[in-house]
Amino acid sequence: LAKSQAAAVQELARSDRDLIVIDAAYDGTSRWTKRELDAIRGGKEGRLVACYLSVGEAEDYRTYWKDQWDADKDGLPDLNAPKFLNAENPDWEGNYKVKYWAPQWQEIILKELKLIVEQGFDGVYLDIIDAFEFFEYDARSDDWIDNRSNPETGNSYREDMVQWVAKIRKALNQGGKSLWLIPQNGEALVESKGYLDLIDAIGAEDVFTNG
Repeated sequence: LAKSQAAAVQELARSDRDLIVIDAAYDGTSRWTKRELDAIRGGKEGRLVACYLSVGEAEDYRTYWKDQWDADKDGLPDLNAPKFLNAENPDWEGNYKVKYWAPQWQEIILKELKLIVEQGFDGVYLDIIDAFEFFEYDARSDDWIDNRSNPETGNSYREDMVQWVAKIRKALNQGGKSLWLIPQNGEALVESKGYLDLIDAIGAEDVFTNG
């Protein structure tokens, strides 16, 4: 691992990758500058530098997180938590499921997205696009229901995710730019009308390995 932000820039620039996905900040708070991103990108002709962004879970190590959302650290939202916050992901400490269709949550992410665009990234690599699967699970039948209806919106949970991605696409296109939008997983959405027109590529986990 690089011992400093400057060293990280040098190492990334020297790599042989055509696509580099990094967080918006080197250490969670110190954001990459446009000059640093240009240096990383310039290390190889045609290279793209995309920013990681989770849009289906809230992470307690992000600047938007408030301690009072889960002050007792029991993995469940406290009374002062926003209505969009759900339980902690048992597989990822500090990551909380969210109602991704909620305007308050989307406002948080779109504000972050604006900063990412201003930094000079070539696009975004969206994580937890498959959050709809969490809500498609039916505890009574102990099974998943494809295209399950969301009682809060009247859409299916998949339609709500496609609409969320469409808002992100629109934000990326502002200012005459055409930035890359790469979702990770959620391949089932390719069957949804208009979804493929919103994205530029798909990142898929566990293609050649199991977990």
